[in-house]
Amino acid sequence: MAQLRDDVETHIVTWAEVHRDTRILCRRLLPKGPWHGIVALTRGGLVPAAIVAREMSIHTVDTLCIPPMTNRSRAA
Repeated sequence: MAQLRDDVETHIVTWAEVHRDTRILCRRLLPKGPWHGIVALTRGGLVPAAIVAREMSIHTVDTLCIPPMTNRSRAA
């Protein structure tokens, strides 16, 4: 199991909160459309993107894979 980082604060989010917050986001985004697609990050963004797509009737969801920071030097 991976070690938790000491410099990152933990905040647990329930699925109900994810759905609630996503619906709130959709209500703010809809008037700013039209929206033709979504680009989702694979490191935690696929499920929220799917919820947004369903709520906003968007049928195109593309993905962007970001590799983890492990074994890479960070830019200063």
